[in-house]
Amino acid sequence: MGEVWKKCFDAYNWGMTTTKRKSVRFQPDLNTLAVVAPRSSNKSSFVGLVLDESPTGCRVAFHKALALKAGEKSAIAVGKLSPIEADVVWRKEVSNLLCEV
Repeated sequence: MGEVWKKCFDAYNWGMTTTKRKSVRFQPDLNTLAVVAPRSSNKSSFVGLVLDESPTGCRVAFHKALALKAGEKSAIAVGKLSPIEADVVWRKEVSNLLCEV
């Protein structure tokens, strides 16, 4: 199978992304939100849009002023799931206003 066809097949198969990762990433339902409660600061809880999810983590878009920094700890509730403890592993600024973590 050619590389282009393999990428198309992989992207179609189960709605997964095709990047090489430790865990397979899945596309969330449309408008799935994550509520984050920072643990190490005086920030209030805030909401972000879930961009992808996996058994070991997720990628969420936040307003740049709200987004946590790498290394911060928080509790996160994705969609209808109960909150769990989470560590921010990375942060990427994608525009003047948005940040992904």
